[in-house]
Amino acid sequence: MKWNTILTDKIRGLEHCVKIFNELFSLFPVLLVVGTLLLTLPGSAGDQSSACVLEDQSPGGVQQDGDLILGIVFTLFKSRTDGMKIKFTQKPSPRKCSNPTLTYYQHYLAAIFAIEEINQNANILPNLTLGYRIYDSCTSERRATANILSILTGRTSSVPNYSCNNKGILAAFVGHLLSTLTYVVSNIIQIYRFPQISYGAQDPALDDRQQFPSLYRTITNNKYHFISISQMLKMFGWTWVGIICSDNESDGNKISFEITKSGGCVAFVALFTTDNLWTISSAVDQIRRSSANVIIVSSDSHMLLHILLTLNDELKKYLIFPSSLENMSNFVFSSINGSLIISGHQGAIPGFEEFFYTAHPSKFLNDDITETLWYIFFDCLKYEYNSSGIYIPACSTKDSLRVINTSYYVMKNMHITYNIYIAVYAMAHVLHKMFYGEPHAKQPLHSSFHLNLFKLNHHLKRVHFQTTSGEEIFFNELGGIQGNLDIENWISYPNETTAIRKVGTFNSSAPSGKQLLINKEDIIWGTPLNHMPQSVCNSICQQGYRKAEKKGQQVCCYECVQCSDGEISNATDMENCIKCPEDEWSNEDRNECIKKTIVFLSYDEPLGFSLAILAILLSITTSLVLGIFIKNRQSQVVKNNNLELSYSLLLTLILSFLCTLLFIGRPMKVTCLLRQVTFAIIFTISISSVLGKTVTVLIAFNAVTPGSMLKIWVGKRVPRCLVLLLSLGEVMICIVWFLHCPPFPDYDARSQKSVMTLKCNEGSAVAFYISVGYIGMLASVSFFTAYLARRLPDRYNEASHITFSMLVFCCVWIAFIPTYLSSKGKYMVAVEIFAILSSSSGLLGCIFLPKCYIILLKPERNIRMKGF
Repeated sequence: MKWNTILTDKIRGLEHCVKIFNELFSLFPVLLVVGTLLLTLPGSAGDQSSACVLEDQSPGGVQQDGDLILGIVFTLFKSRTDGMKIKFTQKPSPRKCSNPTLTYYQHYLAAIFAIEEINQNANILPNLTLGYRIYDSCTSERRATANILSILTGRTSSVPNYSCNNKGILAAFVGHLLSTLTYVVSNIIQIYRFPQISYGAQDPALDDRQQFPSLYRTITNNKYHFISISQMLKMFGWTWVGIICSDNESDGNKISFEITKSGGCVAFVALFTTDNLWTISSAVDQIRRSSANVIIVSSDSHMLLHILLTLNDELKKYLIFPSSLENMSNFVFSSINGSLIISGHQGAIPGFEEFFYTAHPSKFLNDDITETLWYIFFDCLKYEYNSSGIYIPACSTKDSLRVINTSYYVMKNMHITYNIYIAVYAMAHVLHKMFYGEPHAKQPLHSSFHLNLFKLNHHLKRVHFQTTSGEEIFFNELGGIQGNLDIENWISYPNETTAIRKVGTFNSSAPSGKQLLINKEDIIWGTPLNHMPQSVCNSICQQGYRKAEKKGQQVCCYECVQCSDGEISNATDMENCIKCPEDEWSNEDRNECIKKTIVFLSYDEPLGFSLAILAILLSITTSLVLGIFIKNRQSQVVKNNNLELSYSLLLTLILSFLCTLLFIGRPMKVTCLLRQVTFAIIFTISISSVLGKTVTVLIAFNAVTPGSMLKIWVGKRVPRCLVLLLSLGEVMICIVWFLHCPPFPDYDARSQKSVMTLKCNEGSAVAFYISVGYIGMLASVSFFTAYLARRLPDRYNEASHITFSMLVFCCVWIAFIPTYLSSKGKYMVAVEIFAILSSSSGLLGCIFLPKCYIILLKPERNIRMKGF
């Protein structure tokens, strides 16, 4: 039984092997093709000489061992291709490094200086040493990639995804100056979650925290440079500017956007590249032809040199640079004399200037970079070399950076150097926070040091520390620092000396309107007589004028239009004129509001004087008529026309003529109160007297009819009561008027533009029109009753005279209404006076002059009436 079981198992095993063999046999054609392809690859079949290996692109860097290592990628040399274009049909030749500069060497020394300061500071990473691996990318993406792989490997010969770091823990990376190389560094080290701080990359795309979650920058974002430029242009009144950019259309568009948003205009945007002479000629031509005197240059010093050489000393424009220039030649510096530069904030680095000037190959061990630079600058080596007829002396202490002419510029243009300094310190503070917990702590949190890169990035987001000079450093939500910028004035003196003067600052966190601060008095403009240049599309609009848009032109190109009457502009280039207050008016130049002339109908002017004389003459005439009636009171003409009502009517006519004097002269509270009420009551009594005379005639002639009931109303009682009751109605209206809203002196500044009329405000227009309407109603009734009495015997009847007088009265006041409403200012008062005089004269002339004519010129008719 046992053997049967074993045999059965063996048979099953053989069946399984046969099955596997059949499957492998079915894959044989595929394996044959793959094997054939592998044999065709270089290095196959054991040929190691042609093997495909990773080519070493990174020369030996400078390193210092430590417990924690910072990988640093700089630009110390520039790469060049010797004019050869890369073709993808063959392997490109490696780029050569050349043109070392003191500026880039200063960046290198700043990192070493910061690390040495940190290692000597007992309050930062005590009992831990900070080391570094520094490599030169030579402005080449290929070199930068090789640098990163070498740092990650821990050896000069890089091996991807393999670390030989046995002399410290690699903690983080610092670099790069250029945005393109920052991309390269970030794309590799983010695979391993290493944090990175760039000291010069300004591409806004790097703000993307999803793509670059562990990338930070100690350089101010470019957008703050552009915002500061727009505010500067507005401060100096430069509304018409040009822009030239070296092969960077994006910067030109962003600068244009900020300028336009702040109210400025861009005359042109010129793009140029050094490998295209036509673009340089085109840019130069636009500079020459444009009326813009201020040009914004977004370019490095190398590209700018081509523009200046093409202009051939014809640059008559003022230049503004949105970022600082590196590696300036004396020719470029003198060509842009007086220009303003928006540079990154340059904080103090105590002790660094002495550290920089005392740099020497003998000071730094195993520092090939310093020795190479000394060989280029001073033609010497760290140790004397004498072999095969070649002699190179050893560097002496006299071979110092102080003797190089550009040292002033280098030490005064240190904003990038400062960025490197604070980048190293930021990493040190983050590592201290991670391992020690609190600032100035001496004891680590754990007995063993383990670097958690995820936590390191977490702490880097929240780092907040002070530099040795007391400046606070922290990162915002986009991984950048706050927008602090320096405004520098670059000056070239006739004795070929240069200077960089800080004349202002920009702080993005300051309140609006206080972000940009510039001391204009400190600026040397580099123009004749040191006058600030002007850059506008057209001449400014002087005071008294406003800007008016020109069709088809930008808003900065406008024409000047004089302000309208009643408006002023008290500053130049005003968008809109300012309307004067109601009691003021613009002067002839339209640049100042002056008090309006106060006018009223006065006795000093011909109109007021004439009306006053006319009122007095008419009152005297009426008084004479009254005297004639008193003297001839026994005559039939006087007696038959109701003597008492005639006296009443003549007295009210005298008062109505004289009441117009209240309308002339400066309106006061008393005169305003008396003016309308006096006129209303006097006129009511006058019309009531006229109505009483008509009613008396009607009653008298109708009472003679046999059996008439009107006999009881004959006499003086009816007209007296009628006049009293009708006058009482007007008095009641005036009392209600005064209690509700009495008249008062007021200024009318709207009716006439250049003057202000002092007038009596009726207080209540409704009450005024009710009062006048009441008089009009009485006049209408008087006219109607007089019209009914017109057919009575002429000898005893004055109804026809009353009818005509009421007709004149009504015509005058009907014409008064539209004339009064269409008049303005003091002429409204004159119209009312004329209406009062005219209507009163109508009553006097139509009713009393015919009687005076009979009394004085036709006494025989008066005698015959006596015989009647």
